[in-house]
Amino acid sequence: MKKVISILLTIALVLSLGVVASFADEPVVTTGAEERENIALERYVESWNETGTASTLEMPEWFSIVNLVDGRLDEFDGDTSNLEQSLAWYTANDTRDTEIAGVVELDKTYRIGEVKVFPSKFLNGMSMPTTFNVEISMDGDEWVKIGGEEKLKDNVVYSDPFIYDGNGQSANFVRILILKASAISDGKFYAGIGELEVYEYVEPPLNVVDFNADTQKMSFDRILINDKAVAEGNSEVTALKANVDGEEKNAESVTLYGFFGMADESVKFDEVFSSFGYILDDEKPVFDASFAVKDALDSGLIYQVKVDVSGLTDGQTHTIKACAKMANNDLVILNKSGEEAQITYKAKFVATPEPTEEPTNEPAATEEPTEAEAPTEEPKKTEEKKGCGGILGGTIALAAAAACVLVIRKKH
Repeated sequence: MKKVISILLTIALVLSLGVVASFADEPVVTTGAEERENIALERYVESWNETGTASTLEMPEWFSIVNLVDGRLDEFDGDTSNLEQSLAWYTANDTRDTEIAGVVELDKTYRIGEVKVFPSKFLNGMSMPTTFNVEISMDGDEWVKIGGEEKLKDNVVYSDPFIYDGNGQSANFVRILILKASAISDGKFYAGIGELEVYEYVEPPLNVVDFNADTQKMSFDRILINDKAVAEGNSEVTALKANVDGEEKNAESVTLYGFFGMADESVKFDEVFSSFGYILDDEKPVFDASFAVKDALDSGLIYQVKVDVSGLTDGQTHTIKACAKMANNDLVILNKSGEEAQITYKAKFVATPEPTEEPTNEPAATEEPTEAEAPTEEPKKTEEKKGCGGILGGTIALAAAAACVLVIRKKH
């Protein structure tokens, strides 16, 4: 009953302020990104606050927590008896400072990309919480903040979504954590959010470019086979990189070692660089954080790009190129003229064994039993009997017996 009274007071306050959104003929659907799947849509969602008590207004229905992920952004139609509207996730708290969370559980682990938080069309977004975080989690216990707002203004119309980027971090849960409610109050403080949309991370396309001697610097100083240096210095590396024989070296891994950085040493390398990687036979680049040596100069890094070649057993020649991914999504091929960080690798050859029949647990086939052959000797003459005796009677009896056997077999 207290909730009902509180909601009615809220409605009265809204009407008295004269700030209710214009009436709508039909529900308005959210503006979900073009042909992308909103992975939060209609997922399991719950709310809680720091005291463990309910904080979401669930009566009437258009203020339910499920409205956070139902895919609708309805406008208030002015009819307070219409409980079919889906206005917002609306929270109530005794003070403006609070910790009220709306937690969405995804159906599986995703790499999180864009996250959109839509203001409620109820009150024209004027009930938007003034401070909130958007956070993600793998287990629902440890949370990582990917965005949020601080000190939004009270009594301001908010209509555009607030957009944040998960940058491909993996998560099973997404939550909005409200830290400060809006100034709208009738004894309690309220916060309303119309919708939460979450989109899976999409790897941006790479812009492949050659090494630029004017702005960058690099070297290719060492080749390692199975983590042991087999060529050091430019002359040795140049001689070996043209033909690394995996059969001769019994290679399981090949490592390209050198340096890459910026010609302008005033540039902070960690702000323009992302990671090192390699390209095998013009296939998709492979990146790994372990390819960068940490104790390098501020203007660049030593790379040690280790390539697992244990699976290359076709006896064919392959090309392996070292590369660097930059923060602007350029993929720099480390191909400085005369010092290209590239090797020609001849794979060892392992013959594929001929397939053999696998043993089975099936019992060995046995020949079906055959009927006993008829005796070749003439049967002895018997005396004729009356009735069914004699040869005719015996034949009838055998037929009857056979019929009985057939009947018995069918029954079994």
